[in-house]
Amino acid sequence: MDKKILDKFLDCAPENVHEVCASMWDMTSIVPFPKFDIVCSTCGCDKQILRQVSYHTRTGSPSKLRANVSFKCTKCSKVIIFGVVVPQEVWDRMGERRGFSYHDLRHFYGYE
Repeated sequence: MDKKILDKFLDCAPENVHEVCASMWDMTSIVPFPKFDIVCSTCGCDKQILRQVSYHTRTGSPSKLRANVSFKCTKCSKVIIFGVVVPQEVWDRMGERRGFSYHDLRHFYGYE
């Protein structure tokens, strides 16, 4: 990952965190989706499978609503997990549901 991107998050003020996340993640779907290419740091493959998304709250933080979004490399099987701060409207789309498996995501995006 580019150091410039990482630097955005090191000192990200709570009032700016949603803007910063929205600059890197598409929040218009049922799950956050990266606006950047994911390249495996182990084998260099740029083909990843959206594996799982789980939603949770983080106590003690002004940005409480989170999604862990995991991708799996199609070549070496390394799993990469991103912890993404999500806005209330993304959280509300989930209703009572707090996660999606690989099979749920394949069905939602029309791969089955």
